Amino acid sequence: MAGEIQLNSVTLATESSGTITLSNVDSATNRTNLGLGSMATQAADSVAITGGTIGSGVVFPAGHIIQIKTAVLAPTFIVTTNTSFQPVSGLDLTLTRTANTYVVYMIMGGGLYTSVADESLHTTVKRSDGSSYSGTNELDLGASNNYGMSRSYGINSPILHPHSGGVVDTSNISGSYSYRTFFRSVGGESVQFSFSDRANTLAIIFEFNPS
Repeated sequence: MAGEIQLNSVTLATESSGTITLSNVDSATNRTNLGLGSMATQAADSVAITGGTIGSGVVFPAGHIIQIKTAVLAPTFIVTTNTSFQPVSGLDLTLTRTANTYVVYMIMGGGLYTSVADESLHTTVKRSDGSSYSGTNELDLGASNNYGMSRSYGINSPILHPHSGGVVDTSNISGSYSYRTFFRSVGGESVQFSFSDRANTLAIIFEFNPS
């Protein structure tokens, strides 16, 4: 049975065959009155999100990349004879991390070099939770025994080749963290991380949900 709802003799809604219709307003006005946007009329398998911010509590699917950043170091003279790791701050990258994620940091391109036969060059990546890198607030993400993430060794001859290396940070942490490349000589001879006659060195970092 059809019917209607009135307030002070004004019809607010009518009913017919089980369907209730609000009076004197269209669908767009109804959505506005109810605090609903256009998403309320979109199909569940075809939703267009045109604004807003994804909150920190959102869980991304496994393998989903949450953020990615890059740094490019132009050809410049960076050299050391030091056997302890020396910084390459031009490849610094900082992330505001989410808990329960992994981070991958990689470097490539450019060119490391030493003219000394049987000399080695090690590179590594360290993570810092502050503005400086020191023993109290840094973590070496490379291998133990001061080996780092990569080693280049010229047997009986000089070496010159592009950088290629990376680390995975599986620590369950959140907040702002910086990642920096370091390099060192093994035997105390001169080793070059970069020079003006080589290509750019690229660093890439990305955070993703592992599972």
